[in-house]
Amino acid sequence: MKRAPIFLAVVLACASAFGAEADYRITAVTGNAAVVPKDSTIASPARAGFPLAPGDRIVTDAGGGAEVAAREGTVFQLGEKSSFSVDEPRPSGGSFRLALGRLLAKFAPATGSGYQVATPVAVAAVRGTELALDVADTGAMNAAVVEGEVAFRPVEDDTTTNGPVREEVVGASQGLTAEPGKRPEKLPSIPVPLVPALAQFKSIRERVPSLREHWPELAAGERIRLRQEALRERIRWQIPENVRQNLSSPRQRVAPLRVPPPSRRPARPRR
Repeated sequence: MKRAPIFLAVVLACASAFGAEADYRITAVTGNAAVVPKDSTIASPARAGFPLAPGDRIVTDAGGGAEVAAREGTVFQLGEKSSFSVDEPRPSGGSFRLALGRLLAKFAPATGSGYQVATPVAVAAVRGTELALDVADTGAMNAAVVEGEVAFRPVEDDTTTNGPVREEVVGASQGLTAEPGKRPEKLPSIPVPLVPALAQFKSIRERVPSLREHWPELAAGERIRLRQEALRERIRWQIPENVRQNLSSPRQRVAPLRVPPPSRRPARPRR
């Protein structure tokens, strides 16, 4: 079988990543949610406590949701039918991607280059704030800044209106909307589709102290072991062909996935 060398390569890659990157983990899961490692089309059921590596993608189904957090106080809450990637996590910063669905994010104060969250039509540059994003299956995006300021720039695309790329700085209680092939448009108020989501930020703020207090220390070896246990379940379910094609391009949207419950092997009879 050829699975062993591939599995070992994944483990060694994780060891290298865990030695240098920030400690982001899945901290809560509701309903059906899956984790798809970088450059893979095989998913495993998402589990609370799962340590994330660079390039991991979290995908939720209808009625599903997931929370990703770091000890310093950054919290991402992912809604149903969503796809969110931890592209290049760094301590108090990093690059992330929302390809589809809804994301509520509270960012800890940033160091260095700060945080970036890419969508199919715009990239948000954040240095410590609260932000809500919603990406439709058409690629259109709505954004709401709850606290602080966020600078948005359009994704470089030949279909975008000609002219120099201009950032839109959006302040607290303001919004932004963007569609494929068009410049992002700043709004004087929160976009209507995101207004109901604003009430959830109260519980996110209250959750941060609890996450910090109960954050378990994990050595690199323990993080690898936890990933190994989850990756063993990956072979039981494979992503459909249409979704695999979407995964091949970081700009493509990813369809929501349905994760079957883990199968249980029958107990061996005692001799």
